[in-house]
Amino acid sequence: MMRHLDFFFPNPSTCEYPSSKNMTFASMPINLIMDAWIPVLDKTGARRIIAPWQIADRSLAMPDWPRADLNLACYEFLIGLVFLADPPRDHDDWEARVAPEPERLRNALLPHAEAFELMGDGPRFLQDPRAMPDFG
Repeated sequence: MMRHLDFFFPNPSTCEYPSSKNMTFASMPINLIMDAWIPVLDKTGARRIIAPWQIADRSLAMPDWPRADLNLACYEFLIGLVFLADPPRDHDDWEARVAPEPERLRNALLPHAEAFELMGDGPRFLQDPRAMPDFG
């Protein structure tokens, strides 16, 4: 089940960004691969929130963060995810991938999803549990 991160975007139909005065963080788990959190424009100009695997949808135009540097960071994150999960085997495989396939990308990313939990209990994204001090 894909969740929408409504604490980032309180109005999914307009994708309006919350101000710092009304933004609150939820304690729900967030998975950076399976959950919808990336604002995008589709080819009609409509705004949507998608999960990373959905970036292969041909109806999408580009990420739609409020700043250009955030769009670039999003592209870099997505390129890294695709290279991690579904790199081309060789040049011929690269050439054969003319049309993106969202379900193929989703299935390739799924085995890595556990490493992309941002909030919640247990190991978190980009945190090394070996580096954590023992407070026990």
